[in-house]
Amino acid sequence: MGDPKNAPHVVLASTPIWSHFRTMCILAARLAAERPIVVTVLVPHWAKTFDLVNAETERFLRDIPNPRGTLRIIALGSHSLAREPIEILTTGDTAFPAVWDALCSGREVECSATHKIHEPAAVPAVIVLDMFLYAWHPTLRKVSPDVPLLWYNSGTAAGIGYLVHPGGRYGDSAASLGPEDPDRSPEFTGRVVKLPGLPAMHDWEFVPQRLEGFDNIKFENVIARSLYASDGIASSCALAFDGEEAVSALSSVAAERGKPAFHLGPLLPFQDGTTKFSRAALEAEIATAPPGIAATIQDFLDKHRDAKGACSVVYICFGTHYWPENNLEHLWALLDTLTDRDIPFILSHASPKAQIPDDVRKRYADSVAGLLVPWSPQQTVLTHEAIGWFVTHGGAGGTMDALTQGIPLIGWPAFGDQPSNIAYLTHTADVAFELVEVRTGEHGLKPLRASGKTPKGTVEAFREELQVLLDDMAGDVGARKRENARKRQAELQKAWSAGGPARVAFDNFVQHYKL
Repeated sequence: MGDPKNAPHVVLASTPIWSHFRTMCILAARLAAERPIVVTVLVPHWAKTFDLVNAETERFLRDIPNPRGTLRIIALGSHSLAREPIEILTTGDTAFPAVWDALCSGREVECSATHKIHEPAAVPAVIVLDMFLYAWHPTLRKVSPDVPLLWYNSGTAAGIGYLVHPGGRYGDSAASLGPEDPDRSPEFTGRVVKLPGLPAMHDWEFVPQRLEGFDNIKFENVIARSLYASDGIASSCALAFDGEEAVSALSSVAAERGKPAFHLGPLLPFQDGTTKFSRAALEAEIATAPPGIAATIQDFLDKHRDAKGACSVVYICFGTHYWPENNLEHLWALLDTLTDRDIPFILSHASPKAQIPDDVRKRYADSVAGLLVPWSPQQTVLTHEAIGWFVTHGGAGGTMDALTQGIPLIGWPAFGDQPSNIAYLTHTADVAFELVEVRTGEHGLKPLRASGKTPKGTVEAFREELQVLLDDMAGDVGARKRENARKRQAELQKAWSAGGPARVAFDNFVQHYKL
């Protein structure tokens, strides 16, 4: 590539929460691999996110011997180890204005993590901004009113619909949200909500857990406000995962305002035309695991594959942040029930909130039935033929990881887009079961419209639910859901092939912004 000051320039930025940043890393790496441009990734400097961004982009680029562009990863602000969600989400906010002014004024920019000085580049042709970074909008509009701002959705189309579509969280007035509006705390009255891609649901079904010290409503307002203040949409949604109805509805939010939408998923380090990770990509993921963990997991899975066959192990993971602290007895009951039914499992407990009682640790310390690990290389785990089911909170990243490998799911949703995701996967895509008796709190214990069930929320009721669930998993219903998951996998393989929906969207994106 020639002089970076004369090359097209695209900027991408996300909150430092890894589930939001991960797919954006692959988009940035692909842009740098395929286009003779400068790609700048701005990383709020929280915890290990800067290192993770470098590692994830490298996972994609290590199979590209000669990238056409230049990738620059720049940390913003002082390093933070904040634990509270609001502090994590605002990391980098104070540093951003000066950095953006420099990027738009042809000046050097310093990375706050490495102190490397990055040379001037052209004024950005577009910025792709995570949905939570609404606080950055005033700076963007003031300093660079002519630079298009795309709202980036790392979630699913159906999952985000409740928060942004008319008829969802804000009734028919989602598009009217403005920065001057007070945070809206809607009452949950049992109103029936019917949104694209989802079954009809009561409004309270979107609040399945009691969450203490977490201002979910405030965060959801930010998502809707930032969407309607943006110049278009970029997303990691995939037609074969999200479905035509939900993807088209999300696109229409932009189209109704004359704005473009680009759905670029799946954004994973696959070989094009497949849902296969290269050996190098898996080795890079394994390298991030604590010492000995990957080998222990591999040995556990190999032994159960050899002893019990394919699809014999249940993988349990709630992501890197969430932990079901309000109903841990349900989790221990799940482990006990799986053990009683001679079903091996892996529990990955990466959340800082995850505290495993000594008696539970001792029970499985030398057990061949279950493996408890503080972190797992999830994509590597899900490629193993021994994995049969994935118990998940319903985050977009984990559910995409699973379906690209043809793995059906068991949903334990908590907040945000997770209840919508699990409802979509259970009732529309028919690739999942939903756990009902894990619901907690005032709204979680109210009736569910699609199933007709009213949760009791007790451990005893949960144990009864598990017996029925495990029978269904092993029977015709489970076989149907597994077959549907494999059909989704087959369709997802085509996404980045020539003429595939992700490839077409990517080509439209680079043409639209002359990258």
